[in-house]
Amino acid sequence: DPTLKNKYAMRLAEVKKKIDENANGVGTNAKRGSDEFDPTDYGAMSCSVTKKSGDTYAYAICAPADASAMLPAIVWLHGSGEVGYNSDSFLSTGLLNVVRSWSSSGLNNFGAIIIAPILPSGDWGGKQEKVKEIIEIAKSKYNINENKIVLMGHSLGGNGVDQIGPKLSEYFSAVVMLSGYHTSPSDANYFTNIPLKGYSDSGCKSNMTSFFSKTNHSEDLKHLSCSHGAVPGTAMREDADGDKVSDLVYWMFSQNK
Repeated sequence: DPTLKNKYAMRLAEVKKKIDENANGVGTNAKRGSDEFDPTDYGAMSCSVTKKSGDTYAYAICAPADASAMLPAIVWLHGSGEVGYNSDSFLSTGLLNVVRSWSSSGLNNFGAIIIAPILPSGDWGGKQEKVKEIIEIAKSKYNINENKIVLMGHSLGGNGVDQIGPKLSEYFSAVVMLSGYHTSPSDANYFTNIPLKGYSDSGCKSNMTSFFSKTNHSEDLKHLSCSHGAVPGTAMREDADGDKVSDLVYWMFSQNK
């Protein structure tokens, strides 16, 4: 059928054009250099919660269906609403809820490992050794790119970033604070000298503005028009250039330690 043959020939020509454009750095995906994070579609994310016998701490790990390749990772510090061990509610809130429904957001699926300690009580102050232990457990199970491990926290976890980041500085390539609140950072130089992004709702705007100004990251803070609880999802789903890759995901995993 000459008509059908011509139709397929035109499709192949379009595909070849896009491949050539990307190879020459002029296509829609040209911003991704060969040495940068490639947000490949790995399939649906799955999450599981583990609690060791006799340990008060539990943790969740989320991974793509195909996690055989070397992947970047996020260490996720949850907010006050998730304190305590309840696997169902924990997996249905914050960043873990966002990545589990990632494919329905219209973005490429989430090609990273999520490492999520669960606080049994209190806050993140002084919990760095437990966080470190859980990071090491994840590293033993998955092929994690140790040059691309991001620390991210929301609300109480945003304050946890302030407390955990400087004490485990050997691990992290970048830091993201979502509607956090901050006292004096334990090491202001740490936050001044590491790639840092922040997103706030109106309730956290003043505190985060002051923190980002003191650490010379004023241009790296964005105020969102959404509720406090919606900040993780709103921040993660932003796609200003319309390339179906989260702007925040791309930024996080373009950073190298």
